[in-house]
Amino acid sequence: MFELGKTDHWWEIAKRHPMLSNHPNTLKPLGYAHIVNLIESFKPKTVLEVGHGAMSFIFKIFADKVEMWGLDDVIEDSSVSAEDLENVRLWNPQVKFVAGLLGNKVKDLPDNYFDLVYSVSVIEHIPHNVLPAVFEDTFRILKPGGIVSHSYDVYYKQSTKEVFDAYEGAKLEWLKPKNTMNVFWESWMPKPNEEAMDELFEKIVFENPMEVAEKYMWQQERNYRSSPINFVTVLNAARKPLESGNGEYVNSGPPEIDKNIDDYTYSKKQQMDEMLLNNLDSIVYGRKIEPDYCDIKVYENLLIYSYISNNLKKGSKILEIGNHISPALNAAAKEYDCTLLPIDTIPSAGDSNVTICESFLGNSAEKLNSNAFDLVFAVSSFGQEKQGDFERYDQVYGEIMRLLVPGAAAIIGFIGLYKDPGVWTPEILSHFFEKGNTVNKFVQPMKIVVDRNLYSMSEKYYADNWQKATQKSYYKFGRPFAYNCFIKK
Repeated sequence: MFELGKTDHWWEIAKRHPMLSNHPNTLKPLGYAHIVNLIESFKPKTVLEVGHGAMSFIFKIFADKVEMWGLDDVIEDSSVSAEDLENVRLWNPQVKFVAGLLGNKVKDLPDNYFDLVYSVSVIEHIPHNVLPAVFEDTFRILKPGGIVSHSYDVYYKQSTKEVFDAYEGAKLEWLKPKNTMNVFWESWMPKPNEEAMDELFEKIVFENPMEVAEKYMWQQERNYRSSPINFVTVLNAARKPLESGNGEYVNSGPPEIDKNIDDYTYSKKQQMDEMLLNNLDSIVYGRKIEPDYCDIKVYENLLIYSYISNNLKKGSKILEIGNHISPALNAAAKEYDCTLLPIDTIPSAGDSNVTICESFLGNSAEKLNSNAFDLVFAVSSFGQEKQGDFERYDQVYGEIMRLLVPGAAAIIGFIGLYKDPGVWTPEILSHFFEKGNTVNKFVQPMKIVVDRNLYSMSEKYYADNWQKATQKSYYKFGRPFAYNCFIKK
């Protein structure tokens, strides 16, 4: 990734860590929020902050959770004094501090050791001719697969190519592809479209001009300082390549609750390809499916049917929650005992073998026995509930748990929206994960954003089939993908 910092990079993190909102600067807390996001998403065990200076938010937030290192030294023309460095070392005894500068092959920094190496508002102070050595040294100390990330502050239209080239020269792999880079004034970068530029200027973060005038321009006498230029931050991150053969997608087979279920938390391209290669589309839909031109619910239906056919005995009792009989339930009804529990509209069964419950979700106790079903599932049936209606969330969850046979599973599919630099998921999804009986782990949004294996609805299908209803472009609405919650009773 190599992109201009926006409020979206900062706000969700700042809500949980208010210290990132109470600082005279704006770009430094933004940079630290980006690092918090990386640590919470990728859970590194060994972390090095380069140029920590007189303080670090990361030391306060994570030093008791990860093995934290700090690297800095007194240099000429620095605003950080020897006393400042001594104090920060005294105040943070849980951090392992090393004196020195990155790029000098400091012996106390071991080879292939760190999961994350980062700096905040530091790299802009490094001379351009030194940058290649800094990134080569970073490559040396990172573990294979380890991440390097810097937020660095530039004035409007300042060249960023020197840092970009240093990443490339060190053979680091960008965490997000080049077509997401949006330092729009650089002629050598892809030009963002009009909508991307519009959204960028809605949310781009500028440094407080008073801070720029008084602190960024401190080398000049105040009376001779010119009107300050706007400063922004460039957030960037890359990883050291894994050793050959590592990190590639491995065919883990159909989803199994007790084995590989974490692989299926969100939709992935290879999973879709594998299900189509196994002709599940012909079984579930009676025709071939084009993965680049179909609804995201197709993925969900194929996943549900794959789970049923590989994990349940013929004749098992299956319950779907929703207002319509899904293709997955209709296909399964040929060999399984299938029932639909409506949410608020009772549909016709038509010529399907599915039994339609004549009560709605939340009021089905008289019609459906407890501990009765070997699988309960829903295909994007939830997510439109009133925000903050935790009573309803608990009612839905409680009904699912009541109906399941002890030891059986529920698969509740949701639609998420990828909208760089984050993702949106419905509040009820987070509530389900917080209940504690999920067998798959919640995946942080940033891990989804940077996963090039993410499977989402194509722009053409969205434009042809969704845009009229949403009244938003694909870019503004977000790329729909599937997010699955697996619950075991």
